Amino acid sequence: MEADEWYWGGGGRPDGRREAGRGKGMSFSGVEALFAEFEALYGSRFADMWRHTDVARMKSLWARALSGFSVGEIRTGLAGCRDLSWPPSLPEFMALCRPRPDPAVAFAQAQEQVSRRPFGEDVWPEKALYWAAVAFGFYDLRSMSWPQAKTRWTRIWTEKRGMEETLPPVPPFRKALVAPGKNETDTETARRHLADLKRLVGLCPGPCGRNGEADVPYPDKSVSGKGEAYVRQIPG
Repeated sequence: MEADEWYWGGGGRPDGRREAGRGKGMSFSGVEALFAEFEALYGSRFADMWRHTDVARMKSLWARALSGFSVGEIRTGLAGCRDLSWPPSLPEFMALCRPRPDPAVAFAQAQEQVSRRPFGEDVWPEKALYWAAVAFGFYDLRSMSWPQAKTRWTRIWTEKRGMEETLPPVPPFRKALVAPGKNETDTETARRHLADLKRLVGLCPGPCGRNGEADVPYPDKSVSGKGEAYVRQIPG
């Protein structure tokens, strides 16, 4: 069973049973899994924190307090714990799960991810950040400073954060097709094609067929003369 499935959504347990009376939100078993993460991060420091307390009661308290938190928020809290030397208390962990939003930090994150997107290396921490970047405009993100963007970015980003749960997923990057007539060929490829063309309208001294032999060793004289004259005018 996936960890998120028994962290959330109906209070499932690791042994496959469901906890009666629990709806969507963090279950008692979910807190046990969360505490296991804390043990892995902090070792004996976490055990010492609960040495003289009723652990079962504390787990129930954590489950009630975190029942309104999303999976993404819990993950954010766990990520924040990696910067702490000591395990967090319940209020500290709740604050890590829901850090005070900072539009300036979000703007810098969006600028970084927009610059990485053409290479397919962008990683968006939340859907709202990506869709705020789309609404704001990738070009403006690349070209504007924070003082210039502050008012408009803050409004758009705040709006998208309020829609996080209903926003569509971040689409994978797909390289845009070249518009008709806008395709460009590199110099080396162009020279190879030109050399092939010159061989075709001449006596084809070099291999130009599929088997390394001249498919057109002696082209029609009524055509080749004109073709040779034209191709010789092309700089090679």
